[in-house]
Amino acid sequence: MPSVTTNGPFPNRITLNCAPFTGPFLFPFSPPNLFDPRRDVTCYVDGVIIQIVSFSFDNANNRYLLFASQQLNLQGVVQVTYHIPNPPFQDSLGAVIGGFALVGTFSTIGP
Repeated sequence: MPSVTTNGPFPNRITLNCAPFTGPFLFPFSPPNLFDPRRDVTCYVDGVIIQIVSFSFDNANNRYLLFASQQLNLQGVVQVTYHIPNPPFQDSLGAVIGGFALVGTFSTIGP
């Protein structure tokens, strides 16, 4: 199951770890054919929606780095949700790709 973390050196960043999936989330049936966290997920910190203004995919660590428009309460409750559209996305074999809801943790380890 993917996970979400925050850490002190980056007060406006939420890390969306993709493991056990490999590589970025790609949805071939939705334009522009790439997962875009600014559009495709909703992020909450302590129950308040936080706007994601930019992101990048870190290939070396298999994770998305989501950058918010403001500093976050890094030790607060961080939630990231992805909603299943209707009709749902499907993989190349026709299997439905489900949504997810993740609750983040604070890491003292750093990036």
